[in-house]
Amino acid sequence: MAFTLVTLFYLLLSLLSLQVAAESVDIVDGLAARQAPGGGGGGAPAGGQAGSSVPTVVSCAEYSRIANLTIIGKNSTYRAAFLRSGPFGTDQMSGMVDQAATLLPPLTLDKTLNEQCGNSTAIALAGAETNFTQGIVADFTIAEAPGIGVDGFSTLIIVSVLTLFMGTIWMTME
Repeated sequence: MAFTLVTLFYLLLSLLSLQVAAESVDIVDGLAARQAPGGGGGGAPAGGQAGSSVPTVVSCAEYSRIANLTIIGKNSTYRAAFLRSGPFGTDQMSGMVDQAATLLPPLTLDKTLNEQCGNSTAIALAGAETNFTQGIVADFTIAEAPGIGVDGFSTLIIVSVLTLFMGTIWMTME
């Protein structure tokens, strides 16, 4: 198939229109909103400044809650169980742990808060491990993951037959 002058003209015209359209779109604002803590809204930077700043006075209960959510958010196994088991849906639940992760670092550096409340991060880490072994993550009973696991002996037979069939085809090809 040979390119004609008309085909080349249409190709260049479409590339030119894409270039003009791309220059008129400001993608920075869209990315800032999506990458903000909690998944968007207002274009807050990833450091947690606009709208999600650390409160000046934090109670021990709030510090403990933030530490627990951060531990859950940073561990992929805990996070998956939390998102699967939570009642609010994955978007809201992931927003909670993402926002907590931005709030924790200044709290861990606050010496007076740590003297008053103890090291809530270390306590949360030990508590999350203990709770997870008992089937609990953040006060939620871990829900079963549907569709995960082998569904009996039939899966083994189907996979074996497909492997034998496909393997035979590939071995006999020259």
